[in-house]
Amino acid sequence: MADPAQPVNISVLIPSRGRPARLATFVQAVSAKASGKHTLRFAIGCDADDGDTIAMALALRASGLPVFPYVGPRPPSLGGLVNKLAEHLPGDVYCTLGDDGVVKTDGWDDAVAQAWRAKPDGVWWWRCTNNAAFPVISEKWRAAAGRLFTDYFPYWYDDVWLIEVWRYATGSLHCLPIEAWLDDRAPGTHRMRDLQFWDDFFWSRRDERREAARLIAERLGWPPVQDLDALDVAKNARFDAADLEARQGDRSPPTPEYIGALARARALMQQKEAA
Repeated sequence: MADPAQPVNISVLIPSRGRPARLATFVQAVSAKASGKHTLRFAIGCDADDGDTIAMALALRASGLPVFPYVGPRPPSLGGLVNKLAEHLPGDVYCTLGDDGVVKTDGWDDAVAQAWRAKPDGVWWWRCTNNAAFPVISEKWRAAAGRLFTDYFPYWYDDVWLIEVWRYATGSLHCLPIEAWLDDRAPGTHRMRDLQFWDDFFWSRRDERREAARLIAERLGWPPVQDLDALDVAKNARFDAADLEARQGDRSPPTPEYIGALARARALMQQKEAA
């Protein structure tokens, strides 16, 4: 167990686009809710064509908050950007969050630190007031996996991917919670389109998740898990892609990097079907 007297380095990773006021409110509130016992830093992922978000990130830094903007071309995958943010701002543990939530728990950072000290190679999850899933990931897990998330998905899915990899790596259906609450208030989802395809693509990659889990467990020195079938994440029988996309999808034209991500995923699906 890690030294309880030692402050923990917590990197909060926030991809943000087109919502500078929400970003400011969120970062300020998350900082205000922290205990102050630990080293807390914010990496803000800003697209190079999003001047308002870049300006807000710089303004937050100028105000004295530990904000570190990361600016680059808009990437094809949300997870790929989060991976870059972790490389930009290494920590003992990473909180991957959006710019549209509300942290409800005072001293949330101490809850993260306590969880990390008890299991420095773990993955945990915020307690959420809805069905959202926001992970807290140790540096040891990230190093063993070689990343936090995949570089496949323009939106969503990396959280469920991680849940299933965790199950396969640990042999447990139990996801570890942190004792801190988060209220997700997403007004919509950037780049949400072709949802049924992305759902099908996700489920087609189970073998990849199993192999990733095997490697992570081996690198962390965990015992191998035998009965993987009992650990599968089950599909949601009530999932309605068309209805969800109609309510929460992106109405703007598909962007070039999205088209590239879609083409790549389709090619991988075709390769799998042909094998």
